Amino acid sequence: MNNYVLAALAVPALIGTVHCGAQHPFHHDLHAMFVQKLGLNEAQKNAAHAVIAAHQPALKAEFDAAVQSRLDLAQLLVDPQATPDKIRELDGRANAAQLILELDVNQVVKEISPILTPEQQAKARQLVLDARAHVDAMLAKRKA
Repeated sequence: MNNYVLAALAVPALIGTVHCGAQHPFHHDLHAMFVQKLGLNEAQKNAAHAVIAAHQPALKAEFDAAVQSRLDLAQLLVDPQATPDKIRELDGRANAAQLILELDVNQVVKEISPILTPEQQAKARQLVLDARAHVDAMLAKRKA
């Protein structure tokens, strides 16, 4: 498996944490944490990897597009020549790019979910909720 397991299990919780292209250093280890905490057996790992590999090119392109659209918006927001209409247009593009990524991630999650036992599915949901709470707390600290 690769870092796109993150997409299958954690991107719904972490997608909002990517600002201006910055990634948290734990992204690379997150998929291993989920695999370990869920107790996936070798067959489950292989099945999940096959699902993720099928979506990997689209996920990468969609992630890159979402990050780039946020970077473009961030640059425009500090441009004194930017008009409110142009800012709204780029914000709309950024939101659309993020939604496209989230929809594909949702499809990956749907395809991986049957691979997991009901207990693993429940645990995965809780891990995502915990990750979301952690992200929300970090973002709240940044805004304070």
